[in-house]
Amino acid sequence: MPKMTRTHYNLIADATNQIIAMFSELLPENAPVIKAKAAQLMTDAVAGTTSQFKADRFKGRCLGIRQGR
Repeated sequence: MPKMTRTHYNLIADATNQIIAMFSELLPENAPVIKAKAAQLMTDAVAGTTSQFKADRFKGRCLGIRQGR
């Protein structure tokens, strides 16, 4: 696998956020569960790809929380 950069992780997290938003609109009554589960699944999937991976930041970005370095 090629080396992943912060930009790659941000792109993946932003795409996950868009997917979460789409499904939350389709199923608003289940939105909190969808958000939590999707963010956790994606975080688990990419965790360990590099020693510099920050799981809490990535999960937050999947949920739409953006923060600087």
